[in-house]
Amino acid sequence: MKKLIIILVLPLMLGCKEDILWIHLDPNTNQLLDPCNEPIILRGVNKMVIFDGKDPFGEKNFKEIAQTNANCLRIAWGTARDNDGQIVPTTAVELDSVISKCISNQMIPIIGLWDFTDDNDGGFSKLNQYIAFWTKPEIVKVLTKHEGHIIINIANEAGDVVNEDDINDMNTKTTAFIDSYKNAISQIRQAGLRCPLMIDGLDRGKSLMGFYFKRQNQTQSVGEELLASDPKRNLIFSVHTYWPKNGGATEDFIQNKFDEAISSKLPFVVGELCGFGAGMTNTACQSPEGEINYQKIATICQANQIGWMAWEWGPGNGFYNPLCDIIDMTADSQFSSLKAGWATDIVRNSQYGLLAKSKKTNWAKLGWNACSNAKDNIFK
Repeated sequence: MKKLIIILVLPLMLGCKEDILWIHLDPNTNQLLDPCNEPIILRGVNKMVIFDGKDPFGEKNFKEIAQTNANCLRIAWGTARDNDGQIVPTTAVELDSVISKCISNQMIPIIGLWDFTDDNDGGFSKLNQYIAFWTKPEIVKVLTKHEGHIIINIANEAGDVVNEDDINDMNTKTTAFIDSYKNAISQIRQAGLRCPLMIDGLDRGKSLMGFYFKRQNQTQSVGEELLASDPKRNLIFSVHTYWPKNGGATEDFIQNKFDEAISSKLPFVVGELCGFGAGMTNTACQSPEGEINYQKIATICQANQIGWMAWEWGPGNGFYNPLCDIIDMTADSQFSSLKAGWATDIVRNSQYGLLAKSKKTNWAKLGWNACSNAKDNIFK
């Protein structure tokens, strides 16, 4: 009888972990890292690309914005655009073009959907329509092509108004928020996308507390619950700090909000930072009700390495109300025509401005292909 010799062959990959060829979170610190594992602190600008009839794909604007030294660009996109009064679906080819132009200007594209921003809940009740766009095969193909570079902002300001002083309201609204975004995360991941997903806060983006809040009988915060639900554990939480100076947003108010968020160790950014635009109506844009202490917010962000994106390059904010053109950083989209006041300050301030403090990692500066795990030119 022959002896049976059994040879055990251990898999070559045993103990090896998958190369992460996209922007991702450090699993221990929640610090955002590039594919070379160099920390990224997002600092950039917003641009309403989908609403800009003169430059609908960023051909001119992106070159001008890049002169601010921004390392990222939050791009307002949509499932459809207004083409001379006719609503037409956006195409995968158009999305590919916009992303490519942004990348060629050494800025990380943060692509968001704006279709239902004007709804009472910012489109929260229509989140499934956003999910349907992100998971369309032709869109997934484009996003997969660029997944090493991009961040997907699932839905701009889609979140019900919430009273942060009312525990019952917070419990109810955060439960709906978690359930809805768990579904969104699940479907987007099932489509094969691995890049970071950005989630705007409750209260149309204004609630920072909504991320670090712990629901009744829960040991994890809202943000921790969502992170735990993501098989890639690759989420960024975004707050839009439209907190009016004369509406209770004192320096202490702002400091306390950020102190709580910082102590939670959640990955969050200020998705929209502006000197004006607070209050309950657009008519408040230039009034005391609309003024925001952006300097305090920017100073806290600088001290704690928190990312932010200025709202908004312009022009276009005065379309609905001329008073709101104060939110435009430029009058004609040119870097040379940065408006005096908050817009020039947020770019040129030596303590927190983009020119002095926005940093690009070597991966971006050297053509998005500067580390060994990118040897196959996946980002070209």
